[in-house]
Amino acid sequence: MLISDPAERAQKSQEKRRALLRFLRDETWSVADVLAQVAGVASRQAIHKTLMQMEREELIKRHSLPIAGRVSLTAWGITPHGLAYSWDEGEDYEDRPHFEPSRLALSRVPHQVDLQLARLAAEAAGWSGWVRGERLGFKPVIRPDAITTSPKGALVAIEIERTIKTRKRYQAIIRDHLTQIRQGEWQVVFYLTPDGMASRLKKVFDSIDHVVFDGQRVAIEDAHRKRFRFLDLSAWPNVENAQ
Repeated sequence: MLISDPAERAQKSQEKRRALLRFLRDETWSVADVLAQVAGVASRQAIHKTLMQMEREELIKRHSLPIAGRVSLTAWGITPHGLAYSWDEGEDYEDRPHFEPSRLALSRVPHQVDLQLARLAAEAAGWSGWVRGERLGFKPVIRPDAITTSPKGALVAIEIERTIKTRKRYQAIIRDHLTQIRQGEWQVVFYLTPDGMASRLKKVFDSIDHVVFDGQRVAIEDAHRKRFRFLDLSAWPNVENAQ
């Protein structure tokens, strides 16, 4: 709906910009489709107008990644100037990474976008305290893609899994996650996958009957398996449907 009142229109514009800067100070960079959801706009034209205005003000900058031929993907990232404006007047400034296009590889984009979409879906459903793994304040033996708190108060580690690894690798991953769970860093691990992959990934996990702690074989029991849940991204965060 078109807002006719100039003051209300200016306020809505500031709210969109604030939401975008606060999201990008956590995520560093994103793509227009995700940022449209953050800003609450429906059209590609509307989000590009906002992003280009913020780019002119040097709050963000763009970088195009070639895909094939003349087709390219554009990432939008926060600048040091934008980081300074991402904190409200009453908030303390926190130093966060700014967008460095030279460090962005096309291969990272699908994983990052999936993780960001998972965050937005979770927050819309009442999950809170989403923290990317890179910003965890401790040095865990394993670093999940993110940690978040469910509406029921459970501390959940999030892993985006786009391809299935070897069984041997998952043995080490299970061991490390169980170590962190035992130390109280999180309570359960959700693996979020492309559609149709969750059940297959669960089969791999279910085939593992032991892990090795300090040189000793430790059997995997049902209590351990219940700490790992598997869900297609399209069903997230309806955890009742988890494998």
